[in-house]
Amino acid sequence: MTHAPDDPCAGATADAGLAAQPAAACGEVSMQTVRYAEDLAALYTVERAQRAELQAVNERLRAVIDSMADGMLTVDASGVAVTVNRAACAMLEHPWADVEGRPLAELLGVAGAAAVLPDPAGGGGGRGGVAGAMPPGGQGGGRLHEGGPDMDGTRVVELELPAPEGGARRVVRVATSPMRDGGRVLVLHDISMQRRVQHLKQDFLAIISHEMRTPLNGILGLGDVLLDEARRRGDADAEELLGHLLQAARRMHAMVREVVRFAEVQGGRVEAADAPVDVRRLLGGVREELSALAAAHGVVLGPTPLGVVPVTVRGNAALLREMFLHVMHNAIRFNRQGGMVTVRCQPPRGVAGDGDAFGDEGCAGREVQVEVADTGIGIGAQERERVFESFYQAQGYLTRNREGLGIGLTLARAIARLHGGEVTLASEVGRGTTVTVRLPASLERAGGEAGEFAAR
Repeated sequence: MTHAPDDPCAGATADAGLAAQPAAACGEVSMQTVRYAEDLAALYTVERAQRAELQAVNERLRAVIDSMADGMLTVDASGVAVTVNRAACAMLEHPWADVEGRPLAELLGVAGAAAVLPDPAGGGGGRGGVAGAMPPGGQGGGRLHEGGPDMDGTRVVELELPAPEGGARRVVRVATSPMRDGGRVLVLHDISMQRRVQHLKQDFLAIISHEMRTPLNGILGLGDVLLDEARRRGDADAEELLGHLLQAARRMHAMVREVVRFAEVQGGRVEAADAPVDVRRLLGGVREELSALAAAHGVVLGPTPLGVVPVTVRGNAALLREMFLHVMHNAIRFNRQGGMVTVRCQPPRGVAGDGDAFGDEGCAGREVQVEVADTGIGIGAQERERVFESFYQAQGYLTRNREGLGIGLTLARAIARLHGGEVTLASEVGRGTTVTVRLPASLERAGGEAGEFAAR
């Protein structure tokens, strides 16, 4: 058999095809690498632009924070200062480098840090309610007033910052909020000047009131002697004139006494006693005391809220009586002819006992709630909070048609807060006003008062 000779061209073509395959593969890999490099370069460019933008935003934010008149301070979960602005450095009287990295207890004092930072055992920092005044003397920061934490953990505390030796103490209001990482943001507002002005005003009121009370006592004493003499002589004209004189003097004496009490409470010169007080018994006494005033104004006082079990709070009975006296006095004075004042006392739910009208609908929290409602002239929405300002009446000082200094509700709220409570107001023009007093309830009963009061 004859074989055809091998084709040399066919072999060369096969060898060329085999050699071209790796070259094509290498070219494809190179192109892929170039595309990857281009993608990485694009990503880096975007990331660099985002970093630059983030840095610009941080710089703008830092500039805004540093330009704040209020101080701002952030602390980590362990209570160490992380960032601080210029205003906070000025308030703390430390340079920036000395603030960052220091424990908050060294900056605000041990008591101040305890009030601001949350309790590791759970709950808010320090104790809730109203805090005591700073003890005189020491160098540590002190807590003046503390509000309980909100649902989101935000709280507001007033503090006295530690002062350098011989320096004046600075008072700040600190609003603190939690951060996601367990740290907190503190905003410090300097209220030192407000406190100094307030103290000067209180001292002025106390001095003036004392100086007025002394001659008034003399006028009242001599007036009583002259009135007795006029009655002995049977001089009806002199008796009538002296009666008017004594009435005006007693009214002025009552106003001076009210201003003195206002200055004492606002200046922190009185303390809430720690004794059980039956609120219902107290309200009954206040109602009796104001019955003549209500009759003179043509106002009907609703029945005193009675109950089998006393509703008890802890505090100063004289101060609490004065608080309810101011609230009910206002309800009478700003009522209309033929109007009504209704008092409702709600104990904590389940504490009222059998036979109490409000036993099933008491307050949900551990507090006593007293509502004093009138059917009077009412207060406009824009003035509802202003009635708690000192010496303010809703009609304005030039158009007042009701007697009084305008400090009754201010004093009532101050006394309630002194006892860890609060006074709020709801009103509608032409339909009346309801003032609500809330006080922390006590499980302890006022000794020996339950049976006596229930029989009233």
